[in-house]
Amino acid sequence: MKEIFDLMSNDFFKKKIQIIEQYENNSLIANIDCAQIKQVFFNIIINAMDSMAQGGNIYISAKSINTHQIEITLKDEGCGISEENLKNIFNPFFSTKDEGTGLGLAICHQIIKNHHGKIEIKSELNQGTSVTIKLPRA
Repeated sequence: MKEIFDLMSNDFFKKKIQIIEQYENNSLIANIDCAQIKQVFFNIIINAMDSMAQGGNIYISAKSINTHQIEITLKDEGCGISEENLKNIFNPFFSTKDEGTGLGLAICHQIIKNHHGKIEIKSELNQGTSVTIKLPRA
């Protein structure tokens, strides 16, 4: 996460976005392919930034939910996703962006699935979006 934040720090500054982190502790370790999981977080953060044209906060938390899983949640204060669009967000080539390919969340979904995890998205129009990822602990 820290590497992604460092990489994107200029974008956060330009778009007036603040990252607010809350981690249960530093011993949350998952058995993952770091490059692939970085791609997941990168895609989710890009979507969050795109949804907040006026800037805002992205909240990131991580905690242990049991002895076998960790849970990472990214929540933005953006425009949200309609109920109709929410049904299709993991479908390849579905996009509401003018320049989007519709592959970002489909790839994220597959990466998390390949890691024996789950990804869930909850959203409310004009209230923001929350992405929860559950991964097996190492």
